[in-house]
Amino acid sequence: MAVNPLKGKKSNRGVKLNANIASPTSPDQERISLIEPRLKTRLIVQAGIRHCENKLITAMLRRRGDADAGVLFVKVNRLDGSAALFALVTSFGGSTEWQRLSGEEWLPDSDIEKRLEKEIGFDQDIWIVEVENPHGENPFEELV
Repeated sequence: MAVNPLKGKKSNRGVKLNANIASPTSPDQERISLIEPRLKTRLIVQAGIRHCENKLITAMLRRRGDADAGVLFVKVNRLDGSAALFALVTSFGGSTEWQRLSGEEWLPDSDIEKRLEKEIGFDQDIWIVEVENPHGENPFEELV
């Protein structure tokens, strides 16, 4: 039996437990340590809506998803019948970034609504925030 340096007790596994967690010992541990910690979606939504309020931009929570890890969609409505759709995604490198799902062109509002209905059918835990901004900017991008 080996001594567990974290608890000062003996371990039944016969191996010393490594108290130095910061230095990875295997490729899998190294890969895990490269992934950024992720904020809960609920906190991102709250911060984003408050950020919009500070900029005097209207932002409304249209759908509440899973508080911890639901995918966040932001619909930017230019108030002229056109809109764009953004999603907060995790890249292959582990960083969080905004992806414009509607392409570079502004789409009719009805097309964005159809896409959101399709996303809800695929995943019930999504979050939807609608931002009314005639300038077309997504204020949530300034947060991440």
